[in-house]
Parts: sequence; structure tokens; C-alpha cells
Amino acid sequence: MKKSYIYSLIIWLPALIIVAVVSCNQPANKNNKEINNTDLSDSLTANEEENIHLDSIISITNNNTQGDVYEVNCKESSINWYCVTHTGYVKIKEGTVLVADGNIVDGNFTICMDSIEDVDIDYQLMKDVLVNTLKSADFFDITKYPLGYFNLVRLTKTSNKDYEVVGNLTIKDVTRQVRFNSNIQINDSLILVESDRFQINRTKWGLTLYSGNFEQTDKSFLFTDFVDIQISLQLQKSPTESK
Repeated sequence: MKKSYIYSLIIWLPALIIVAVVSCNQPANKNNKEINNTDLSDSLTANEEENIHLDSIISITNNNTQGDVYEVNCKESSINWYCVTHTGYVKIKEGTVLVADGNIVDGNFTICMDSIEDVDIDYQLMKDVLVNTLKSADFFDITKYPLGYFNLVRLTKTSNKDYEVVGNLTIKDVTRQVRFNSNIQINDSLILVESDRFQINRTKWGLTLYSGNFEQTDKSFLFTDFVDIQISLQLQKSPTESK
């Protein structure tokens, strides 16, 4: 197995959100507090500034909106990644959205980083090497950071069923703003979400290995900082209809 080929297999994936999707790095993520559909602000408290990058979005108020809760169907949902010749996914561990007056006003998702998978490599040994490397301390370090988070901050309708989505994505305790377009169908008992493919820059989450902007090494081992992401979600109304 040629060394350069192995590197080419493992380097593109660290730019995942993947996944997703998938809550922000402020205490709201890990203590299960919620970010509601409120005004955005670049003004951070001292505590927030210590834990979040300054170009991220923070939702700083809570309007306690009442509505119907929809829970993500984890088996039918995934965050898909695409990197030149390779593709794969990461699964969502749990997630909910809040719907009030027919509109999504809140959303919080937890990404299972241990579920990272490649789907295009047929040779199982090579696939195992790739996936195990991604889970290692050199990449996503899933032992220390087993979960990723995504919190919805703003949803703007652009056409009948199309929206611009803005949220906070946390990977390895680093939070950054992400924006993408998505088709969202809201029914009485079911919500279907299919986002467009959009790019993220892996180095924004500290995944700088083999990046030409961070490393001075043989150019044959340097790779692009960008990876395409596509999010597919299915959510079902919770038996407990309001919160």
C-alpha cells in the first residue's frame, strides 16, 4: 500500500461536521439548554468569549416559545460528506425541533462522532484503516470528544419550501457558524429536511493536519481544506405535543 495513497484516503474526512450535523460549544450544548429562534448577536460575554470563536453566532435570549416537538428518526437521518473521490456519513444520536404556528422556531441536535463511516471503499481492511484513523487522537479524537453538536439559530424562508439555515456547529469543543440552504417539508406528524450540498473549511475546527495553510511539508501530502456536506433528516412529532 503506497504511503501517499493512504494519506489521500484519510485526509479529506476531518472536515466533517459532518454532521452534522448535528449544538454549540457554549454551556447550552452540554447542559441541554436550548437555543431559540431569536436575534443574532456578535456581542459575547466574557465566559462565551473563552469558549467560542468570535466569528460564531450566539443566540443570547430565550423567548420560551410554546409549540409542537418533533424528534429526529436517527435510523432515517444522516449527515453525508463528499470529498473528491470518497464519500460517507455520520449519524445523529438525538435531536428535536420545535414548531410553532407552522414554523420551525428551535432545533438542537447531537452527532455521534463514533458513527463516522466511509461507503465507497470496497476493500474492508483499507476501510477499517481509514475509519480508525479518523476516530484517533490525530483527527476527531472520539475518546475525548465522542459527540458533536448543532444548534439552530435562524431559519429564513426563501421560497415555498426552501430556507436558509444558520446555526452553530461544534466539533472537538470548537464552535463555528454554518449557513446552508435546505428544502424543509413540515407536515402534521412528519418533517422532512434535505439540504443542498455546502462546503465547510475543516481548519476552522482545528483540523489542520496536511493543510497547506498550516503545514510546511512535501506538497504531495497537502490537501484541500474544504469538504462538501449534505444533511438528510426525518423527524416525527413527539407524543408529548408541546413543551
